[in-house]
Amino acid sequence: MDIQPFWRAPPSVTSRCAKDDLAYILETIVMTFNLCVQTNYQRQLTSGVQTTEEEVAIHLRDFCLKEMFNNSRVYKYNLSLQIDRLDFNNVVTQWGYMYVYMCRHIHLVHHSMTDALRTKSIAVNARAKNSVCAIGGGPGSDLLGLLIFFREIGMFAPFSEINILDRCTAWKESWVSLQSKLPGQMAQALTCAEYHHFDFFNDVLTDNLRKIIQRSTFITFIKAISPVSAWLKDKSIKYTRITSMDELSVIGIPYTVYYSVCNPGQ
Repeated sequence: MDIQPFWRAPPSVTSRCAKDDLAYILETIVMTFNLCVQTNYQRQLTSGVQTTEEEVAIHLRDFCLKEMFNNSRVYKYNLSLQIDRLDFNNVVTQWGYMYVYMCRHIHLVHHSMTDALRTKSIAVNARAKNSVCAIGGGPGSDLLGLLIFFREIGMFAPFSEINILDRCTAWKESWVSLQSKLPGQMAQALTCAEYHHFDFFNDVLTDNLRKIIQRSTFITFIKAISPVSAWLKDKSIKYTRITSMDELSVIGIPYTVYYSVCNPGQ
């Protein structure tokens, strides 16, 4: 029987709690745009440019639309050739990416965990202290997907440790802006996130990063492996720097290695 690829399946969040949480997150992403407008407006006033906040908003909106279109085109049609052209050091590019893709990725993680729990691929320990290492975690989509899952099953304790490994540590500014504007209980569960530079394609794990991964309860690869797999498509190289299963002792959940949420020790 043919099964529709998981990442192409339409979101189907049925829980009211999860729906509300996703709505809060989308509203918060939109709020960051207004913050971007105000910041750019003040910068232009300081530099002596005569403009209005409305003009800045229109200009920024047009720029964001261009970035969103570019992100969408690259990820849909030509990722393997153009992944390095997406400059995530640019805050506006980050926002465009978050607006187009973030809720989708949050849903991927939430749905994976929900399905794994339903099929008894994982068990939940309500007393456990959960730490997360998000490889290629970008703006924190994986963290929010896990958070929504935990809240849905009645676990509201903060993550004990959060580490995000990404090629672009400039994501931290967007993450801090987003996290600080989430509703109180959600924001409080996510206060300990630390960013570490790690280029999945080029870097070798340092001893410090290896220790971070090994002590994490949950390791997510959602956004790290899909761009890398696209980049390596039609190439003879194999990416083995961090995917050694005996090194990490991880079990993939559940659909494909390119979209897996991993939990060592289960």
